[in-house]
Amino acid sequence: MMSNNRLISIEEAEKNNPFKAFKFWASKPLEYALMYLDQYAGGKNVLIDPFAGSGVFVFVALLRGKKAIYNDLSPYALFLARSVMKPLDPERLHDLYKEVLDRPIDRDIKTRDTGEVVIKKGTRVIDVIKWLYETRCNECERSGRVTPIIADYYVWDTIYYGLKNEIDELARKDDRLRALRDVFELGKMKIGDKELEIYTVSRSKVNEKWEDIFNKAPEAWTSGGKVGKKPGLVSTYFGELVRRQVLKRYKREPRYKRVECREHGDELQGLNDYDKQKIILIERLEYPYPEYIPEATLEYRRIESGVEKRVDFHQLRRQSVLVCEAMSTIEDEVWEKLEKGESVPVKLKYFFTKRNLIALQVLLWSINNINDPDERDQVYLILASKLHMLAKFDRMGNYGRWASGYYQALDDFKENNPLTQYTEGWQEVKKAKEWIWKIYKEGLYKLEETFNVREFLNTLNQPEGKNVLWLKVDAKKIGNVIERKVVDIVFTDPPYKGAEEANQYYELSYYYTQILGLDFQWRSRYDATEWWSDEIIVNPKQGKDLDKYYRDLEAALKSLDKIVKDSAVWIITYHSPNKDVWEYVRKALLSIGLIPPTFDKIKVNPIRKRGKGTFFVERYGSIGRDAYIVLYKQVGKTKPSRRISTKEFLEKTFTALKERIKENHGFISWDDFAAVYPDIVLKYGGPFDTREDYKELFLKSTFGLDEDFRILDRDLIGEDLYKEIYKDIDVKSLLKEFLKHYAEKNNGVISRDIVELVILAKIDTNISEKDKNAILSELFDYDPISNVYRIKKSKHIPILTFSKGKLKGKPKPQYMPLPYELASSIIEAARYYGGHKVKHAYKRSGDEVVKISDVIVEVNGTVYYIIINDPKTAIKLLNKISGQVGVDREKTVVLYIYYGSVPEDVKSYRDSIRPAKMLVVPYEKYECAIDAFKSYNPCEVLIVKCKAEEL
Repeated sequence: MMSNNRLISIEEAEKNNPFKAFKFWASKPLEYALMYLDQYAGGKNVLIDPFAGSGVFVFVALLRGKKAIYNDLSPYALFLARSVMKPLDPERLHDLYKEVLDRPIDRDIKTRDTGEVVIKKGTRVIDVIKWLYETRCNECERSGRVTPIIADYYVWDTIYYGLKNEIDELARKDDRLRALRDVFELGKMKIGDKELEIYTVSRSKVNEKWEDIFNKAPEAWTSGGKVGKKPGLVSTYFGELVRRQVLKRYKREPRYKRVECREHGDELQGLNDYDKQKIILIERLEYPYPEYIPEATLEYRRIESGVEKRVDFHQLRRQSVLVCEAMSTIEDEVWEKLEKGESVPVKLKYFFTKRNLIALQVLLWSINNINDPDERDQVYLILASKLHMLAKFDRMGNYGRWASGYYQALDDFKENNPLTQYTEGWQEVKKAKEWIWKIYKEGLYKLEETFNVREFLNTLNQPEGKNVLWLKVDAKKIGNVIERKVVDIVFTDPPYKGAEEANQYYELSYYYTQILGLDFQWRSRYDATEWWSDEIIVNPKQGKDLDKYYRDLEAALKSLDKIVKDSAVWIITYHSPNKDVWEYVRKALLSIGLIPPTFDKIKVNPIRKRGKGTFFVERYGSIGRDAYIVLYKQVGKTKPSRRISTKEFLEKTFTALKERIKENHGFISWDDFAAVYPDIVLKYGGPFDTREDYKELFLKSTFGLDEDFRILDRDLIGEDLYKEIYKDIDVKSLLKEFLKHYAEKNNGVISRDIVELVILAKIDTNISEKDKNAILSELFDYDPISNVYRIKKSKHIPILTFSKGKLKGKPKPQYMPLPYELASSIIEAARYYGGHKVKHAYKRSGDEVVKISDVIVEVNGTVYYIIINDPKTAIKLLNKISGQVGVDREKTVVLYIYYGSVPEDVKSYRDSIRPAKMLVVPYEKYECAIDAFKSYNPCEVLIVKCKAEEL
């Protein structure tokens, strides 16, 4: 039993989150998990997470003195969760960290060809790695001094080639290619049995010579509406040539090194003769510990019609991997097979340079010499925190993570020094362990673990018994493993499926599993066998589609339901912008008696900090952040089985929406419809089973160019129902607003036939000719030649906005509500393309949480506060900046994305906030705003490409 009555606060957990140091996909914030557990799981004792991943939800259960069942099929996830949660004295961890570096190697490292000893047996591991990355400062050498220093990393460059006759032919029709061709070099290459003329060029040369290339044909680079910075236009076009296979990868080589010289400071220098000779020598070395080479292949082996079929990983980009390069880890026989046109599997070791791989082998060998397996795991934890930084997955820009998320060798990758990464990993893990050790010693936290189900169940009601059960079983069979209803908290994040791609947990964790699994004991301890066939995922290479994902998820939830009490609370987190995927998840939850909301009605549940103000209350809607959906078993409630006709369903639904349509002056949106129809279905029944069918019915029975601004189609719903709904609505105002919206959505143009034969017929044929002409004259200029109406040019024609509730009297002006998808898209672009830091847009102020902006993005030290059509928040922020309260104004940009016109009171701050910038972007340019945060200089992209106005 935990002896201390003090509870760990939300703030303390957030500040000391031990999971921050480690790479795991879709891991959840510790503080949110703790808040939800406090709010909704009081008095409940046993938690399970059947898809536990890094184990955040299990950890918060232990922090609150509950018992927990961890389950995940991934051996790496199980290792990570268990090792992070395990208390260990930081001083002991420091000793182990140093022991690995100070251990003398037990064999000579020799050259393969002559057997010359290059690194002697007995050399410390740290000195072996230092030798591999030792270089000379170029500036010192020019002064006649030899200054040995250790490189932090090397930056590689890729050289491309293209057939001369093909490029020359294409260049006759393309001025851009002709200009680019001037930096190519002419040479010859043997392809098959022929020697052909080729052009070669390096990516770095294109980057260096972009201005010369652009100036040779400036009109060609900007013709056809091409926009963007000049170097970006050149780089983008070059990338297109690579994708079209006009240019192909020829070879890769290291080009720069990052060094820190005592005299000359941090510099990115070119390679010198010493570096080149070192590379040649490393290429001649034999691998000192071949048992620690990751030979695993990135492929699935499936049996189809009795024949084994080998298929590449979904996340593999093989064309970027099989490239000739210095210090290559690809065998000679592989190149021979490729020359013959044979297919070869891609091995994990191909993602390392030989220098990297030798350093990694030595580290793994030394760690494996730690006798105690739990202590060995703790040092593997240090290595795992930076393992992704040792492969060809990192590039310039301080990503600090797997830059692309794919198995691909980046053309400009950074070859990081494993010693630097191991040391940084130790510093991060040390912080995590210091806090866990502290709360463990204070009696605020304990970990009494078991892998044995019976042992866990036998001591379930004993305070001093085992408090965590580690499982690695197929979630679809978990009910058969535990066989008792013992769980009263389900806290889980189902396997993620995004709008386009799913998180490929097996494939991404495979990198870690196969490297750590080179330790036989580690592989045995975490059962590191293939588990992809049981993975609940959408992956065409595994033969799994969305229907398979749904069936597997439903099977897992039904199995889980066998061990969960009817009185349990279910907390489901969800973060997919795909409404269709939620419908699959929702059906699976319905199958076990839970009644989850429809996608459009999902709300983030309110959270309070132990009786204080609300921490977080927000509509989830289009999902720009995680939703935590709290559900309870609806015992005895079932879905209605009765069917009603489409006509009867529409009559009940639109009648229920009558007041809403009146408030919105005759218009209706899909959001309105979706908010009402589930209740109609539950109460009366419905004509369909799927949300897609109901949406299709909505679109058929209404009229408009988008799903958010429509009117009822009286030809389809019937004259009687139409008249009943619209009897209190001003038809002239309805016509005017509809014409404005229709034209703006149609690039400002609307044909006369559409007006006369369609729109007027849909709205009301009784509008007088005089009234019709007056409305048309006010809004449009008529073009008799094209027989179209063109919207009149004006600063801004405000569009009617939907109300949020019942209107009283004359409606007040409202700002057009913009979808949160915009903020979500900027977050995604900033994180996954630009590699920038995305911060929370909320901060605590006393007991309250104050909105700062919609998104905060840090780009190379500059902080962008992004505000989406919210002048009040903008003004508050500008007041703060003008007062210079904790804000570096030289590194501050307020980005205001607006619809309509920029409020004057926001404009008035132009001078007072300088040197901070304020950029305003019209909503019509929102896609450009998203693109801006895929770059390293968003301001330039916003001003040039988005045509932002700088206030």
